[in-house]
Amino acid sequence: MLTYSAQNNNEIRKSENLYRLLTENSKDIIANIKLYPEIRYLYLSPAIQYVTGFEAPDFYNDPKLFSEIIPEPDRTQYFDYLLNSSNSDGIFLFRLSRKDKKEIWLEQHSTIFYDENHNPAYIEAIIRDVTARKRVEERLFNSESSRKKLIANISHELNTPITSIIGYLSIIQDNLLSSPANYLEYIKICMDKSLTLKALIQDLFELSKLESGQIRFHYAKINAYEFFQEMISKLSIDIKKSCTWDIQITSSHLKDFILIDKMRMEQVFRNLINNSLNHMDSAGHIVFSYGNKKGAELPYRIKDDDSYIIIGIKDNGTGISPEELPNIFDRFYRCSNSSSIKGTGLGLSICKEIITIHNGIIWAESIETVGTTLYITLPVI
Repeated sequence: MLTYSAQNNNEIRKSENLYRLLTENSKDIIANIKLYPEIRYLYLSPAIQYVTGFEAPDFYNDPKLFSEIIPEPDRTQYFDYLLNSSNSDGIFLFRLSRKDKKEIWLEQHSTIFYDENHNPAYIEAIIRDVTARKRVEERLFNSESSRKKLIANISHELNTPITSIIGYLSIIQDNLLSSPANYLEYIKICMDKSLTLKALIQDLFELSKLESGQIRFHYAKINAYEFFQEMISKLSIDIKKSCTWDIQITSSHLKDFILIDKMRMEQVFRNLINNSLNHMDSAGHIVFSYGNKKGAELPYRIKDDDSYIIIGIKDNGTGISPEELPNIFDRFYRCSNSSSIKGTGLGLSICKEIITIHNGIIWAESIETVGTTLYITLPVI
C-alpha cells in the first residue's frame, strides 16, 4: 500500500510539473479568475506579459487594470460574458490596448466552475492573441467588398458606351436619318464610343494584372536626375503644344540612383502629365520639381531624410476640392469638374499601382480653382 501511495504521489508530481511547464511556456495566457464577491485574478501565466506588455503582478495588485485596457463597447460585453453563467462557458472575442498603446485582438475560451450552491465561483480561461487572424479576416472582407464594388463600377462604365452605341446604331438601322452626312456623323460617334470602350477594357485588364502581380517588371539601376531630365525631354513636345512649363531643381539627389522599370515609369509620367493638361485651359502652366520637398508636410510613411527623391508635377488647372482629393486614385473616380473630360477613370489607379510596386508613394495636394500638384517618391539605392 505504501509503495502504491508513493508511486501515485510521484505520478501526481510529474503531472503537476508537466502542467507547470505547459502553462509557463505557452504563448497563450492561462488564467484563473475568481468571480465572487468581486472579480479577481488568481493566476495568470507568464504569457500575459508577452501578449499585453503588463506583468502578472500588475493585474493581481489592480484587478481593475484588465478591464481598463479593454475599450468600449467590448468592455461592457466582456463583463457580461464573465458574469453571465450562460455566456461564460464558451468563446469571447474582444479588443485590448497593450501597455505600448497598440490595439490587439484576443479570443478567450472559458470553462466556468460552480460552488456548492451552484453559483458561478471562478473561471479557468485560455486567452489567445488572434490579431494576425483578425487582420487577415479584415483584408478578406475589404477585398470582397472591393470586388463587389469593382464589379458594379465595371458594369456601369461598360454599360454607358454600349448603350450609346446601340442607340445610334438603332437609329441608323431604322433609317431615321435625313441625309448621308448624318449617317457618317453617327458612324463616327459609334466609332468614338467603341474606342472609349476598347480603352476602358485595356485599362481594366492592365490594372487587374498589376494588382495580381502578373506583369513582369524589368528593373534597372538608373541615375535619378538623369531619368528625370530624360522624361521631361521625351514629353516636352506634347507639353509645348498645350501649355508653358519650367523646372525647379534642388541640389540634393543629383548623383543618387534609383531602381526602376523605365517603361512603366514613363507610363506613369505620361498619365500624370495628361491628367494635368486635361484640367488646364489655354493659359496652362506646368512646373516640374525634383529633389526633397523640404519644409512641407510629407506622407506619414516618409521620414524627412535623404532616403528618397520626390518628383512633383504642378499645374494651374481647376484644382480639386478637399472632399474629393482623397478619392482621386480610386478606380473609376471622377471629380465633379471632370465630367466633360475624356478618359477611363483608371489612369491614376494604374499610376498608384506602378509606384507602389516600386516601393514608392504617390499623393496629391490641391487648391480648388488654383491648381494641383502630384508628387511621386522613389527610394534611392
